[in-house]
Amino acid sequence: MAPLRLPSLPPTAMAPQEKAALLARYGDLTRGTSVLPEVLQTSRLLLGVAHGRARESDEFVTRRELQEKLAFLEHRMELLTNTVRQQAAAARRVEDAVRALEQRGARSRRSTRGEASVELIEQLAEPTAAPLGVGRSGFDAARGADGDDDEEEGTEEEEEEEADAALEGIDRLAAGEAYGAAAGEAYGAGDVEPPEREVGETGVVSVSSDGVAHVELELQYEQPVVLATLLSTGSSGAAPAVSIPTKDGTSFTVQLSPPPRGEQEVAYLVLEAGAHVLGSGSTLIAAESAAFLGEELTVKFEMSFAAPPAVLCCQQGVPASASARACVGELGGDGFSLRLAEGRRPRRWAAEGEAPPLPAAGGEERAEEMAVAATRLQARQRGKMARALLQPKHESVVGWVAAQCSGGDGLVTGVAELHDGEWVEVQFNIEYPEPPIVITNVASGSLTDESSAFEILCDRRANNGIWLQYRANGASEQPDAVRVLWMALPAGKLWALEQYEDDDRMTVVTSTAVS
Repeated sequence: MAPLRLPSLPPTAMAPQEKAALLARYGDLTRGTSVLPEVLQTSRLLLGVAHGRARESDEFVTRRELQEKLAFLEHRMELLTNTVRQQAAAARRVEDAVRALEQRGARSRRSTRGEASVELIEQLAEPTAAPLGVGRSGFDAARGADGDDDEEEGTEEEEEEEADAALEGIDRLAAGEAYGAAAGEAYGAGDVEPPEREVGETGVVSVSSDGVAHVELELQYEQPVVLATLLSTGSSGAAPAVSIPTKDGTSFTVQLSPPPRGEQEVAYLVLEAGAHVLGSGSTLIAAESAAFLGEELTVKFEMSFAAPPAVLCCQQGVPASASARACVGELGGDGFSLRLAEGRRPRRWAAEGEAPPLPAAGGEERAEEMAVAATRLQARQRGKMARALLQPKHESVVGWVAAQCSGGDGLVTGVAELHDGEWVEVQFNIEYPEPPIVITNVASGSLTDESSAFEILCDRRANNGIWLQYRANGASEQPDAVRVLWMALPAGKLWALEQYEDDDRMTVVTSTAVS
């Protein structure tokens, strides 16, 4: 088979006119190829120029940043120089004050030593003169207090040494007195007052019908203990329980359970945890203890009070029950007992240990109804016992403050005995410029879960006293009278002595649960 042959092309596929048109349109290719190296070299030069300009721009930005940093460092150096100058001036002032104190002490020593020298010379002239009272180690020891004439007298050198020792003791005493007087003049008074610090604050907040109010504090705390007390109530039923569900170093939230029907006033006290001694000697101890619902907790103070203090408490965090209340039981100078009791719950068809109302006896139908009712009662009691055993105990934190005050700093504490429905007037030994903040708490060991549905009303319209009322609110088991602990203090901040801030022996408390 013969191979396939392609048709031969003509010597030229384009006419001369077409070639001429193409050359006129696109130019000579050989000439364009010859200029390519020049174009590439020009492109490289342009790239170098662009790179140089970019480097110049970066250097300009870097130079400007360095200039700004240099100006900032110069400003900082000027500030540090001014600070050093101020510190040097303060150091010079302190040195001048110390030098002035030393000069005053030296003048006082010279005057006191001159008087003592005259007195010593007079006593040396009289063999039976009384001793100077500088101790048996000085001139008193050399002379002898018994006045025995048979005792041998010391040499003249020993007498001079003993006289110098006596004068040195007088010099030390005079220097101490002069320094104390000079320090008193420096403070502008005869006594030097120790520094104080802010440790707490008080106030009143209004709680609306939703039962929650948020309070912003003026101070900042590391471990605040918050106490809150209901001042007034407009409801006729049981008063709501007061608790502090949330708190931090700058604020806290107060909650009333159940929510009130109208607006309520709640007094609060915020205190830094630990022991605090005020300027007049009043002592406050603030701490928190973990308690279980229905159990009694024994809290011991590390330090003892001379008399039983007033202990006020309030639940911190989420309460164990909506109606739980913290009450103080036994109270002493070295500790107290704390109980977290549940308030009154809705009455059920049958109480514990009480048979339900049964129909009168007669006929088989009545007997069958009685049997069914008895079976239901037994089942209900068994279920209640099983739930009590299986339900885990809920731990609640209770914040408390133990206070022993005399009124010197505007803090007054006391105990009032109240009967159901009676108003009792409590008079203070001081008069406040405005109605004070009053914190109350029940201290009675006879309260039960049923009787803890109480409420304490406080009327603080007077500046020198308050009115307290106790309401049992229809509880079936209630004591004849309850003891109410109260503390009145002015609105504002509390100040304590700085020197008691790090006293560890006054801040430790121990708790023991008693089932």
